[in-house]
Amino acid sequence: MKRRILFGSIALCMFLALAMVAQAEQVTLYYTGNTGGYVSGGYYAYPYYFNVAGTPNVPLLCDDANDEISGGQSWTAQVTNLGDIIRNPTLITQTMFGSTTNWLNKVAGLSSGLQAYEVAAYLFLQMRANPSLISEYQSDIWYLFATQSTLQNDNLGSYNTNDISAALSWVNQNQATLAASLGSVNIYTPDPQEFFGVAEPSLAMLLPLGVCFVGTFRKLF
Repeated sequence: MKRRILFGSIALCMFLALAMVAQAEQVTLYYTGNTGGYVSGGYYAYPYYFNVAGTPNVPLLCDDANDEISGGQSWTAQVTNLGDIIRNPTLITQTMFGSTTNWLNKVAGLSSGLQAYEVAAYLFLQMRANPSLISEYQSDIWYLFATQSTLQNDNLGSYNTNDISAALSWVNQNQATLAASLGSVNIYTPDPQEFFGVAEPSLAMLLPLGVCFVGTFRKLF
């Protein structure tokens, strides 16, 4: 009986913790600069380093080539997990480009703002795993969300629409597991910029788990 109570308590705690994390939150971003040395076109590429809610040196990817930033700037950003967006597509309205048509006609078959974010997230995770792809994939992501004015007036580097088409093909082939596969990606949306980062376990998740486990094991002993 005690074992059943223990497992039931743990399951309840994990459900409560995940429910808390699934809620969109706001954090303060403080841009400290770029030190990776990667350049795409005439601009710094990933990683952009930030102090995120007090955590220093968090590497984020800029997906917005339409607005410039400089070191020392600070914003309040909405944080939305891409896995949550895939499970609940209405959350796409919390992103910068989900309700725009910037992505329209960039590559054949791309049909929604959500799909554009899925493609960008796949490219982001690939460049993190293989730094030699950073400059090209950074340009691909900028191209994906760039306005026509930005494309005409700025040098976004050597973007390759074949990369985007290949990423779109992967997205289409992995629909059943997409929320899990891309669920490590958080989207930070301040105004007027947007960034991708890799989700880490937050205090909001660890605190209820800790409290629940302490309470559960206290009952056992």
